[in-house]
Amino acid sequence: IIGTVLVLIGIILVFFSVKHLQQAFKYGKLVTDGPYAYVRNPLYAGWILFIIPGIILIFGLILLIPVPFLTYGLFRKLIKKEEKYLEEKFGNEYLEYRKRVNLLIPKIKK
Repeated sequence: IIGTVLVLIGIILVFFSVKHLQQAFKYGKLVTDGPYAYVRNPLYAGWILFIIPGIILIFGLILLIPVPFLTYGLFRKLIKKEEKYLEEKFGNEYLEYRKRVNLLIPKIKK
């Protein structure tokens, strides 16, 4: 049951992230609302934190426990390129956003 809940949360997160990203791209804006208000990379977070662990729980594939960590390593390379692009395109706006919002784990507001 927990695995199914994780996968559903991940799918919902990925879906809403794509919708927000498409809207922002359409208007050439930096997306900082919706899921992007909580993490800079909600698409990757959806996979690493929810979908992959959920699949591992559903199918009981204990040997796949390292997969989210390996996926993080691969995504980190993509993220580095994306962040360079966003910094060049949006400059200070992106740098300020980057200071406020964590990479993959939502920041707990105090």
